[in-house]
Amino acid sequence: MIECGLVALGGAMGATGRYLMGKVPMWDIPYPVNTFVINVIGCFVIGLVIGLGDRFDMADSRAALFMKTGICGGFSTLAALSAESLDMIQNGRFGAALLYCVATLVVCLTATYVGTLMAKLNV
Repeated sequence: MIECGLVALGGAMGATGRYLMGKVPMWDIPYPVNTFVINVIGCFVIGLVIGLGDRFDMADSRAALFMKTGICGGFSTLAALSAESLDMIQNGRFGAALLYCVATLVVCLTATYVGTLMAKLNV
């Protein structure tokens, strides 16, 4: 149960950070720069957490759970996709990593589109 509390606390912190970071004024261009920056930061931080967890034999610790699933998960779900893909690549599963990335993008984009269509239905 402690693990659930750590994930919830970290998730709240990450989501709050994402919200605040999204409010930071950036370039005024027709591109979601804030989201891009949030995802890059999230991926970098989860990489640091994974690397330090491996280096100090804390990969399965509560601290790693708090940081990876909690804070990074709340801040950027792309960080989880990147970490899982990197794990596949490091274990020689290049095809699986490529399929996972492409499938996630295509299926999630499709699901978002279908969701918007369903929301417009008058049922």
